[in-house]
Amino acid sequence: MNIAIILFVLGLMMLVTEMFTGTLALLWIGIGTIITSLVYYATENVVVTFLIFFASIIGSVYGTKRVKKNEPPVISSGVYSYIGRKLKIIDIYEEDNHRGTVGINGEIWNVLSKDEPLFVGDIVEVKDVLGATLLVDKSKEE
Repeated sequence: MNIAIILFVLGLMMLVTEMFTGTLALLWIGIGTIITSLVYYATENVVVTFLIFFASIIGSVYGTKRVKKNEPPVISSGVYSYIGRKLKIIDIYEEDNHRGTVGINGEIWNVLSKDEPLFVGDIVEVKDVLGATLLVDKSKEE
């Protein structure tokens, strides 16, 4: 069997596999393999074929980095969508005034402020999530 046909089929298999992974790595290598098969079919020169293949791999690395850099930002969902929200403290723990509770969409959430003590009515901003606890700082805009 001709090497050009084997390379062409291998490149098509990589492109099909890429449709299921979405990583963009196999896309560029698959395209490079198909181009390499066409070059080998036209020239039947192994040295030129390998040079084209390695050039396509190097191009694929840079091409993937450029495409990945332009991806849209990840949209937070679930509890991580609360990060950045400003909330009002509705209760604090008597034994630890750095802990309290807030209400979000009808749910009660535990909050923890590492720096400043909390008081009922304080406006806090969610900075991070630690398990089922929201890590907060007092909001500067009260």
